[in-house]
Amino acid sequence: MWFDRFRRPRWQHRNPKIRQEAAASLSAADSGEYATLTSLAVDDPSPVVRATAVKRLFELETLRQRAQEDTDATVREVARTRYCRLLAEGCETLDYPARMAALSACEEVSVLAWVARLGREEDLRVAALERLDDPLVLEEIVNGDAGARVRRVAIERVRDEAVLERLERHLRRTNRKLARLARERRDELHRRHTRLEAVARERLAVVAALEALAEHPWSTAMAAERQRLLNRWEAQGKAPSPDLQQRLAAALYALDHILPSAPTHELQADPPAPAIFVQVEHAVSPEVVLDEIDEIILSRGPSPEAIAEVQRLLARPSEQSAVEPARGPAKARAWLDAAQRYLLARPALEAALACGEGANHDAVRALEQRIAWPSDFPSPALVREGRRLIAVHGKSGQDRRQQERNASLERLQHQLDEIEGALGEGYLRLARRLLQRAEQLAQGIGGSMPSPLDRRLRHAMSRVAELRDWRRFAVLPKQEVLCDAMEALAEAKELTPPERARRVRDLQSQWKATGGSDSTQSRALWARFSRAADRAFASCRGWFEAEAQRRRINLTERERICAQLAEFIERAEWELIAVSALEQIRYTAREEWRHFGPVDREQLGALRQRFEAFMATLTRHIEAKRAAHRARKAELVDQARVLLDHDDPAAAAEQAKQLQQQWKALGSASPSADRALWKAFRGACDGIFANRDAQRARRRSRWDQLLQEAEEICVQFEALVGESGPTDGEALRKDAARLRSAFRSLSLPHGRDGRTMNERFEAVSGALSERLQQLEAAAARRELAELKRLAELSRAWEAGAAGPISLAEVMELPGWLLEPLRQRWAAAEAGKPKGADPEASRRICVRLEILAGIESPPADEALRLELQVKRLSEGMGSGGQPLPRREAQLLAAQWYGLPGAEALQERVDAALERLF
Repeated sequence: MWFDRFRRPRWQHRNPKIRQEAAASLSAADSGEYATLTSLAVDDPSPVVRATAVKRLFELETLRQRAQEDTDATVREVARTRYCRLLAEGCETLDYPARMAALSACEEVSVLAWVARLGREEDLRVAALERLDDPLVLEEIVNGDAGARVRRVAIERVRDEAVLERLERHLRRTNRKLARLARERRDELHRRHTRLEAVARERLAVVAALEALAEHPWSTAMAAERQRLLNRWEAQGKAPSPDLQQRLAAALYALDHILPSAPTHELQADPPAPAIFVQVEHAVSPEVVLDEIDEIILSRGPSPEAIAEVQRLLARPSEQSAVEPARGPAKARAWLDAAQRYLLARPALEAALACGEGANHDAVRALEQRIAWPSDFPSPALVREGRRLIAVHGKSGQDRRQQERNASLERLQHQLDEIEGALGEGYLRLARRLLQRAEQLAQGIGGSMPSPLDRRLRHAMSRVAELRDWRRFAVLPKQEVLCDAMEALAEAKELTPPERARRVRDLQSQWKATGGSDSTQSRALWARFSRAADRAFASCRGWFEAEAQRRRINLTERERICAQLAEFIERAEWELIAVSALEQIRYTAREEWRHFGPVDREQLGALRQRFEAFMATLTRHIEAKRAAHRARKAELVDQARVLLDHDDPAAAAEQAKQLQQQWKALGSASPSADRALWKAFRGACDGIFANRDAQRARRRSRWDQLLQEAEEICVQFEALVGESGPTDGEALRKDAARLRSAFRSLSLPHGRDGRTMNERFEAVSGALSERLQQLEAAAARRELAELKRLAELSRAWEAGAAGPISLAEVMELPGWLLEPLRQRWAAAEAGKPKGADPEASRRICVRLEILAGIESPPADEALRLELQVKRLSEGMGSGGQPLPRREAQLLAAQWYGLPGAEALQERVDAALERLF
């Protein structure tokens, strides 16, 4: 029925504001209401309602979809902020594993940066950092994060040497360990870049050499040179750039078209040799075999195919040379042995070198010794890399041992400084402990210790021994005095228990300050002092028991405070509690904790940790809310600053008022941040309102100027249409059109002043119409009088009473008015004056009477009716009728152009009088 619409829930109301209020009141804890919130966030047509619903959601996937798919930019921004905040801080319904899973699926760099900055858990921030590469974000986290692990991970992620240098300078004053890590990271990047540049230069040189080789004609050494260059290329290890790879492929392609594929191809390609050399060329000598073996060794490197080829050449029969060459097959057999050892150890060597700089250097050294590659032959790439790593590791090991020794010497020197300072102040016990540590350090230093340090250590040992002997005799009198004072205190009766206990503790402190002694007399005095202290404390037992009872009560009260805090934290709806309320709870809990004190120390440890954990939880939520408020207020400041450049200052001022309302609705951040943010926000708002006021002033000034110009135009217009204005209608019309165009171009304001000025101008426009009609009527009357005068002169001319009409006697008239008289004059001049035409005269007279609204005589009623019907039909056919005054002027001109119509002159004059 019709009243069912009043039963609908408020979130289905037609008014978006009511739906927004309903969305704000829905509970996210209720599954049904949460489903309604989700539906409103996705399907509601109003962006304001969707934004309000999005603020209440806690499902990360829904928020991510809204942040990407919503049609309104504001809703997308709200969803994105909510998504980032929940992902970083969580809530009661969103635990840590779910947030970590959502973070692992997130690919948006800005979201990862948000979590890395504001993530609540350290592991969450680290997980976000491990996927960030922006050096500025990483620098900000290193300088601002509280977690040492997060800062270390951020430093390890930085790949910009300039950023690492800035971090090192900044951390040098606050955290030297992180500064050293930044410096090491920067040095590592520098070494890596240097190594990559060297590899790039080597590859470029190899490609250039291959390209140059491809430009030369073929020779027997080209294959070996090609293989040698390829070995240099493969020895670099790193993946080449695409352009160098393409150049290498092009150079190899050119070389493959130059080099012959087989010896038979050589024989077929080369021209036949002269007969005198045939026998020598086919002869196989040891020198030829050794040359072929050397070419294999130099160009192909150790491989199964190369080994088989060398073995075949060694087994090949050859002619004996007259002179035995200096180099024999023993060199080839040495290469075969080394190549076979290399092939056996190559898999293990490749596996060991796969770790790069982190390879097991001992394993690489063992494999290199097993291979024992001779220095006479070109080393394979793997052997060269292994030797390089061994050399680097050996140098680094020596450097590390030297650094450790230098550090130990520096610590020993620092320890000796502390010993000398303790001895100078007379602290024997501290000096003895420091001396023991210094002796341990000296024993741990390898090699001989520098003479200056050795002399300082021996001098410290002798001074400690001297001071110990002196103390043995110096402290005994003072200890006897302390024993007497403690015994007198045990006998005193007038002291209160707290005062007695305080004095006992003072005497015990003084005994402790003596440093004791390892002599027999000192031990006996200590036993005497202890017995007297026990007697002095005996009278304080009742007071101590009362104190113990008070401490137990305080412990119970503190346990109650912890229980209340635990219950509050377990049930708290953090999003609904204001920051001020949390701060008040924290302050009250801390004050009550301090009030119920002291408590026994052995019972306080775990309880204090529990209380501080609750305080930390409250502080974390307070800081999270403060951070959220700071972030939101910073966003409001940014929005207000953006409004400073808004094209419409009035609209910017309205938006600034809305931002101020949002600012008031927010809770407080930290006082210092609040002051700074409020100063920035207020400054931006003041600028916005100043822009609005300036625009209003400019607009008011412009309006005043426009009104002044309109006033001047109206004054000119009024003078134009007044009696002193021009009498020429055409000139009056042109001036009026000019003033009217100038007035309409002003764009007057829509207020009262503008309406008044428009009404005044319209009134002047009406007066102009009347003035134009008056001028037109006067002009028409003058023209008719002139026509009548010219008609009388025409009759006198036609009657012979006067001569022809001269043009000097004719007033300047429009051609269409003067045309009938000109025809009459032409006929008279030709000696054939026009005769009277009673019918035409009567028709003109009746038409004038129709226009003037004068009754015609009864004799002309039929003609009048005919003319009226004809006039009506002509007006309908032509789409309109001419103006009556213009038609009357035309009829009058025709009347005066007809002779012999004087009988109807009175009727014509009466009609013209009525019309003009």
